[in-house]
Amino acid sequence: PPGRWDLVEQCRLDPDRPGSPGYQRLGDWQVSTTDPDATPMKHNGQHAVLGYHDHDVVDGGKDRIILHALVTPADVMENEPMRDLLRRVCFRWHLRPRRAVADTTYGTIENIRALEDAGIRAYVPLPDWDTRTPYYGTSQFTYDPERDEYRCPQGQRLRRKTAKYTEEVVVYRAKAATCNACPLKAQCTSSAQGRIVHRSFYAAYLERVRAYHQTP
Repeated sequence: PPGRWDLVEQCRLDPDRPGSPGYQRLGDWQVSTTDPDATPMKHNGQHAVLGYHDHDVVDGGKDRIILHALVTPADVMENEPMRDLLRRVCFRWHLRPRRAVADTTYGTIENIRALEDAGIRAYVPLPDWDTRTPYYGTSQFTYDPERDEYRCPQGQRLRRKTAKYTEEVVVYRAKAATCNACPLKAQCTSSAQGRIVHRSFYAAYLERVRAYHQTP
């Protein structure tokens, strides 16, 4: 019917979407002849098998009651159904949860915003993006909200340069001359134009979640 939201169809990968140059998706050539809805997924972190993800919402009490369950093809990202599952559980069981606990997989801006805006504390470990780069990570830069600028590990300023509304981030850049003369440049950036740091429009949500984890 018009206006119907099919969660699985909206969240799963579009089979007609062009692949990345030099990369062929496993799902382009591997399909189950008996279960075509099954899609490739990592098994034990190694080889891929055709299968599904199961998503469960569990009450935080001592009984650990399963309040809702959803099974999706494996090409639906694990974090995608979280908001829909939360809404369904709250409506079905007339619940007003004070907190939601999940692992790092669910620590996306969209999920955290939805929880916090609903008055639910998001106890979700945030991904450590700093480990994915050989350079200084963003966490090693200090943000000054009064000046709206960052300070690098050497104490130099990165001033606001522009905002990217499609990516929902603010861009901060250090002066090129300052970075190029810095003795620690090799540990910070390979650019000759100065180090850049991105700050999400919703950084306050992430800072709030970090504060929850630091509270005794």
